[in-house]
Amino acid sequence: MFNVFLAQASFSELFQEMISFKNVDWNEVIKATNETVYMSFLSTFYVFVIGLALGLFLYLTSPGRSLENKWVNLFLSGIINIFRSVPFIIFTCFINAIYESLDGDNFRT
Repeated sequence: MFNVFLAQASFSELFQEMISFKNVDWNEVIKATNETVYMSFLSTFYVFVIGLALGLFLYLTSPGRSLENKWVNLFLSGIINIFRSVPFIIFTCFINAIYESLDGDNFRT
């Protein structure tokens, strides 16, 4: 059925069909958008609170502070540095994928 339409339609008709969005349920789009914004704000809030608590605890356990503890400070700084590197690793993988798609080779070799 679609092939019959393609054979009989002009380019402008095909383009109009493509951008008409007549099959889109806008209530579902609005619902999905609201859920996405909600999840983004909720996760941002949690990360902010946890990051603030970890940062404050890391600061207070550093040498010369009120809760000075070498081992807790070392453990927290290790955990924080591991999680700080995750965005860079994701970015590196993304750039590598773009480079491979453009060049056909990867820069790791």
